[in-house]
Amino acid sequence: MSSPGRSEAAEQTLLVGNLESRVREEILCELFLQAGPLTKVMICEDKEGKPKSFGYVCFKHKVSLPYAKALLDGIRLYGRPIIVQYWKGMFHSPNDFLWLLQREGFSPCGFLFAKRIQ
Repeated sequence: MSSPGRSEAAEQTLLVGNLESRVREEILCELFLQAGPLTKVMICEDKEGKPKSFGYVCFKHKVSLPYAKALLDGIRLYGRPIIVQYWKGMFHSPNDFLWLLQREGFSPCGFLFAKRIQ
């Protein structure tokens, strides 16, 4: 079986944001597995290896994405509502996702590539 190409993989990927620092890939895997079989779960890390507040969940079948988004968008993990978004076509860069978070009233502190407010 061949691995999916980049375009196909993007169509099968959800971006998950507003993750609390205690959320681990295993927790996301168990949570998103409710919506369908997964191929990959990844929480992004900074240069020091600390988890960032976003990650990616890749499904085996793209039909699982709308169900996962409807089921899990806004669910609270460690007191924080997670934000589930489609990856393909939704954002051209991680900064687009940051803009969405700010628009929705979330603080930019701790989100992808956001600078520390001093």
